[in-house]
Amino acid sequence: MGKIKDWMVAHDVEAADLPFAFLVHEAISVTFAAATLGACYYMGPTRLVARAGERAAASASASASAGAGFGRALSGVGGGAAGARLKAQAEALAKVVAKVPGLKNVQSGRLGAALVESVVIRGAAKPVTAPGKLGLTLAVVSGRIRRRKQGARASDAR
Repeated sequence: MGKIKDWMVAHDVEAADLPFAFLVHEAISVTFAAATLGACYYMGPTRLVARAGERAAASASASASAGAGFGRALSGVGGGAAGARLKAQAEALAKVVAKVPGLKNVQSGRLGAALVESVVIRGAAKPVTAPGKLGLTLAVVSGRIRRRKQGARASDAR
């Protein structure tokens, strides 16, 4: 604990800066999650990959059923117990979405797929985004500390 306190004193970090840093970091995280979810909802990476697979299969003169099967496999449509479970989860999501006033026009199946896609994308991007979020948080908090120092110097000069 002594090393942390020494570092904070050396860098003029006060205890009041820590909750602010936490809020900034969480705001960045929520913003990135919402942006990723929105992008996945409107762009549909799984559908894009499925279409590309279907085109590749068609250009290689594969049968149309093979391309459609590839698209179904990528979109997560399964049979048996897994398919029933997926259908039940989609119905539960549809009920929740129907209750939210701003989401009445949202397709619940598409929203569920977008949620899964965004979680996968954010997980894959975590080695880049985690240090990026920390760096951005540090820059914002450092700017706040700099402004506080400038304010203190200006009040001392008066």
